[in-house]
Amino acid sequence: MCLLYQVCKYDYVEVHSGLSSDSKLHGRFCGPETPGIITSQFNNMRIEFKSDNTVSKKGFKGHFFSDKDECSVDNGRCQQQCLNTLGSYVCQCRHGFALHENGLDCKEGQWV
Repeated sequence: MCLLYQVCKYDYVEVHSGLSSDSKLHGRFCGPETPGIITSQFNNMRIEFKSDNTVSKKGFKGHFFSDKDECSVDNGRCQQQCLNTLGSYVCQCRHGFALHENGLDCKEGQWV
């Protein structure tokens, strides 16, 4: 796993939440290890490639996508709790309630 302030000999990529250089730094990445999924705190990210222009190798590869928070509008139409997931959402019920077949409503006790 890469460290937040990884020491990089040559080229590296920095990932920030937000567009300014003083935004939260998610990490400095170099080498063959993959950092995993990084989620911005905002609706934008700053991804900066830094090069010392001395050694030429393959470079960096990244996959970018956006995800809508379906729970942010009308609680995703969930009666009790809405849990945003990557590309979708699920409704959940509080303790003592069970989720109806429609996936949205909750009723006390267990559905038969």
